[in-house]
Amino acid sequence: MLKLCTAIANLEIWSQDKDEKINVECCYNLTQNRYTNMDVTERTHESNSLWFRLVFGANPAITLIRAAVLFGVSMFLFTVVVIPIRVQGISMLPNFRDNSIHFVLKIAYLKNRPQRGDIVAVKFIGNKIALLKRVIGLPGEKLSIKDGIVYINGEPLEEPYVKFKRARWNFPETVLRNDEYFVIGDNRSMAMEAHSFGAVNFSRIIGKLLL
Repeated sequence: MLKLCTAIANLEIWSQDKDEKINVECCYNLTQNRYTNMDVTERTHESNSLWFRLVFGANPAITLIRAAVLFGVSMFLFTVVVIPIRVQGISMLPNFRDNSIHFVLKIAYLKNRPQRGDIVAVKFIGNKIALLKRVIGLPGEKLSIKDGIVYINGEPLEEPYVKFKRARWNFPETVLRNDEYFVIGDNRSMAMEAHSFGAVNFSRIIGKLLL
């Protein structure tokens, strides 16, 4: 609201706090037909300006541009570079618990290929469901499982990450193709029929787990 000020005067009023008379610079406001304390008005305006600067900065336009850039970078980071993944089930126990959330680096294999022992996110069912698994077999290798022990090219594979007692899994020898990796969970105590594992094409590996 526009204030019409016709006169500025120093009014002498009694201060109850100080128990004395004080002078207050006032402006007579025609719209409200009363005197307005100019000092209080100026302080209120300064206070509002301070909060505005704290929120939007000295230059609101630049602040909005920065916020837009930050939002764009965040969206790019969490859709193209890194994605969250929730562990579903008990196949990775005890190293990764059911419903725990982790982050996968999607660009981990732009130049390099997965190595044995890597924990990766794999598209097992269609393109929407991803599972967390460990790479144990590499392209060109012969892999089999006998009584729960994994064999690579006829030699038993050391797996210190397998903590639970192994069930007697048996899987016939298979030769991995040039672009295939064998992935499996760390929990070998569960029934083999309830465990999703096997050879997957490199194109189905989303990325590597960020530890």
